[in-house]
Amino acid sequence: MNYMKRILFIPVVLLFVGCGEEALEISHNNPIKLYEFDVPSISSAEGGEYEINFEFPKSEALIITGQPENIWSIKDNILTLDLDFARDNSIEKAQFHIKIREGSEEDEYAIVTPKITAKIDDKIYNKLDIRLGPGNKAVFEQKIVYSVPMSPLMLWVIIIGILLLLAAITYLLLRKMEVIGPKTFKMGRLSFLSDVAPVPSVELAKLENLSLQKYYSDLEGIILVPMDRLNSKRRKMRMANMKISNSDLKIKISNGTHNEILFGNTILYHMDRLEIETVNKEKIVIEYTNSKNPRI
Repeated sequence: MNYMKRILFIPVVLLFVGCGEEALEISHNNPIKLYEFDVPSISSAEGGEYEINFEFPKSEALIITGQPENIWSIKDNILTLDLDFARDNSIEKAQFHIKIREGSEEDEYAIVTPKITAKIDDKIYNKLDIRLGPGNKAVFEQKIVYSVPMSPLMLWVIIIGILLLLAAITYLLLRKMEVIGPKTFKMGRLSFLSDVAPVPSVELAKLENLSLQKYYSDLEGIILVPMDRLNSKRRKMRMANMKISNSDLKIKISNGTHNEILFGNTILYHMDRLEIETVNKEKIVIEYTNSKNPRI
């Protein structure tokens, strides 16, 4: 039977494939090429339908398929190679691909060598001795170390989380630099020289504003807010701008030889002394100090 002799060289063809590595590390569920071999050629002049079956052990986690798909048929755990179809379509190479089923647990999985049988006209020919050599067996005796891939949803959650974290850090840095958000006083101090105030002085450095009514109930309508202006050296500087909206108050500012009656808003300078007369004729004295911003 000449057609039997043509299938007997299958073991020789399989021996052309090299050994695999000891273990495959996989962290996805896509198929990868496991094994490739030459498709045995058969003569069209000889009758009968030729096929080779590769029976792999059943596995809940491993899925083994053949490529190209049109020369293979799969039933349960048996892959059948159609030699007639391969011959008629000039297909010379066949492959096994393997993948991990989605939902499988992280573990180490053994591939296991398949049982190989030949059929002619759908009948098993038991006299064929089809075996894999040690080098080829090594490919099927590899172990797959599987780690569960990250789901797209989890990946997007991590990406969005990182972006939010970067946005928060950027915001805090810009806020600290006061590029965005409300400004604060960089420095300065108010000293309350009248005994009515609950505290002797207050630091302005980190405040966004300060109302004098908080310390003197009669000083309604006077508030200090930070403002950027050029100082005497033509450098931009954060200054204390005193806004006055209460016309019933009489306010005098003095600093050395400088004396001024205030009728509206003003910038405070180092050692400016405020003398404020309330509607009740009570006098309140407050001093502003900021050595970085002297009055020239």
